[in-house]
Amino acid sequence: MNHWKTLRGLILASLTAAGLMALLVACASATPAEPVEVTPIAQATEALPTVVATAPTASTPATVTLQMTDSASAAQKALVWLRSQQSITDSSYVSSEAASVESLLAVEAAGEDAATWRPSNGAPSLLDFVLAHAAEYSHKSAAEAGKLAVALSAAGACWPVDALKPSGFYSHTLGALSADGGPLAWGIIGTLALSEPVPADSVEYLRGMALPSGGWEWSPGWGHDTNSTALALQALVAAGVPLTDSAIISGEAYLASAQTPEGGYNYDPNSPYGTDADSNSTAYVLQALKALGVAMPDQAIGFLLKLQGPDGAFGWQTAQSAANLGATQQVIPALIGQPYPIKRAALKACE
Repeated sequence: MNHWKTLRGLILASLTAAGLMALLVACASATPAEPVEVTPIAQATEALPTVVATAPTASTPATVTLQMTDSASAAQKALVWLRSQQSITDSSYVSSEAASVESLLAVEAAGEDAATWRPSNGAPSLLDFVLAHAAEYSHKSAAEAGKLAVALSAAGACWPVDALKPSGFYSHTLGALSADGGPLAWGIIGTLALSEPVPADSVEYLRGMALPSGGWEWSPGWGHDTNSTALALQALVAAGVPLTDSAIISGEAYLASAQTPEGGYNYDPNSPYGTDADSNSTAYVLQALKALGVAMPDQAIGFLLKLQGPDGAFGWQTAQSAANLGATQQVIPALIGQPYPIKRAALKACE
């Protein structure tokens, strides 16, 4: 493991075409990181090493002192807030299938039981709402089908008979689950979550979609971004692509380029719409780093913690710190250190 970490550092520090090729040969004998089991919130109490605080510069984020309990406590507070936002009318989140699935991902990543998440005694649960609307939601694209698969497998639920699995989007003509990078990544992750084999050509298709920058884009022509890149990396690693693969190394380097002096990560370091760090992008990057076996930077976690309000909800950016449902949903798995898929389990059909 130490050998691999040393080589990884050398690769990221000297990512030229010639240097990359030479170092990839050297990495051929390195051992990839083993998958890491998620630590339940209740057990996440071990302190991290102390970090000496330093001021940020234009290119270097400030270092912070954190304990594992900081992240665990923040995630627990966020879950309490998230539970308070559940609709008393239909047990959903903002009457949205998409928002409810995102909540289910957060709840199950934290080791909670979504079948017990009810706005009141006798009311349907969050899991009940998702199962009732799974068919319509899953037919939208490989992304929705993949997210649903990750969420339901983590919940240990059944698979609704009318819902479409990610594998149902496979195109023999295309040789992939989707022609779009983001949906393809979710499709691969979801297929693996259901303990089903992923067509090898789908994995290679995703690998080949990496842009010269090292990043991936959600759809062709959209341009690279950290969110799509983080999902692609999680999909490739989960599918068994070696950590020494050039696409994975370049993707990690692209993510590193998106870290800001605040400590968090932005959507795209070259975006014409702004390059401030945001909670969603930071969360996705942290999940990707965890999947890669790379320590999640204390500075990035500290950035997220600063965005948490007294009520437990997270804001989107420093300048937009109001409680944000989407930000809170996506930050919870990151604080826990849980990449996707959460679990892998073959699901029986719902009766």
